[in-house]
Amino acid sequence: RKEEAMEKNEEHEVPVSNPYLIRVNTGERVLIAKAHFKLGKSGMGVDYTIRGNAAVSRVHAKFIKNEAEDMVYLMDLNSKNGTLKNGIPLEVNELVPLTAEDEITFGKVTFTYH
Repeated sequence: RKEEAMEKNEEHEVPVSNPYLIRVNTGERVLIAKAHFKLGKSGMGVDYTIRGNAAVSRVHAKFIKNEAEDMVYLMDLNSKNGTLKNGIPLEVNELVPLTAEDEITFGKVTFTYH
């Protein structure tokens, strides 16, 4: 499978057409299926709902797929408790490029990007 071949690549490249997250505490796989993919604790206005954590904002962050650059970016949407990439806080509305195995934390919920 192409996805498995890409994951085994030494440079950890992730094809933009198939990016996904793994929720660390549950192992749940979340496919980033849209060009603009929002997540938060709200049941409305987001593409993925993070349940069971009050530290996550209603609309916390979004992923932006740029197929022309073959990149996926992450943006914090002025969340109350912030978004971290590999332990480093994002500035509000800052576009941060992602690479495979990046650890992303929304409030107190951690995912690994693939």
